[in-house]
Amino acid sequence: MSVDSPPRRMTVDEFLSLRDRRDVERMLIRGELWERKMTYRNPWHSSVLMKVAFFLEQWYRSQSELIGTLVGGDAGFRIMGPKDSIVGIDAAFVPKDTPLYRYGGKVVFDGPPILAVEILSPSDRQKDIDTKVDIYLGANIPLVWIIAPHQQTVTVYRPDAEPKLFAQSATPSGEPHLPGLTIPVGELFVDVI
Repeated sequence: MSVDSPPRRMTVDEFLSLRDRRDVERMLIRGELWERKMTYRNPWHSSVLMKVAFFLEQWYRSQSELIGTLVGGDAGFRIMGPKDSIVGIDAAFVPKDTPLYRYGGKVVFDGPPILAVEILSPSDRQKDIDTKVDIYLGANIPLVWIIAPHQQTVTVYRPDAEPKLFAQSATPSGEPHLPGLTIPVGELFVDVI
């Protein structure tokens, strides 16, 4: 999420009224517009995202009581705080009762997911990743998973605990918020280029 332009203050509605550009990726971070040159998803990112989606879908189909929606591919979320943020999350589980926020023809989830999964790309800067994690934890997202394809690790963040790093032989769990969800780290990176 390296910032290629100086931050500009704006509201959620102002942000959503911006015309889409194919060459620019945008986020609203604590009321400031963040823009960077659009980068194409690399093969590692795309492959890992598909594996995450597979595991999440398998888990969700086994649920009988937990109802919600699985989303992926930079799904838009309005994260409220003292200064609102609009972010795209690589993969997420959204509770059924999460409302939608509409402005013009644009629609985003109006509230945080239960699980936010971010898959790192080589262009991501640590400072920007930390900012996004801070926003997620500040919004009380119970589970934030940062997946690093090149290191083949998953770091799990929770608002009430220290971050935990999981490597190849480990299996992070979604307990207690997402009962039964486990994703073996090593399997995320099988057959990845």
